[in-house]
Amino acid sequence: ALARYGHLAVLGLLQGAKAELNLGYLLAKNASITAQTLRSQTPKRKIEILQQLREYVWPAVEAGQIKPVIGATYPLEEIAAAHKAIAGRGDSAFGKIVITL
Repeated sequence: ALARYGHLAVLGLLQGAKAELNLGYLLAKNASITAQTLRSQTPKRKIEILQQLREYVWPAVEAGQIKPVIGATYPLEEIAAAHKAIAGRGDSAFGKIVITL
């Protein structure tokens, strides 16, 4: 689904650190991949990232141009069911599971 000259940004892992990738498709599309984690960043760099998020991304969230993908919502009282849903999703995981208070 990555467009020609597209850029895939990997920001976190849900199903482990290993994946299979056909590099031929990546080369044919002249695409690129980068991976980042906040965990290894310095506190100063984390502050810079937050400032950029507020400046460049948050206005689009407030305008409704960027929306989270929510797979399911559970009330706090059903937290056990939410955990079961997460465990049973396997490779078909799509969208966040939200716990409401």
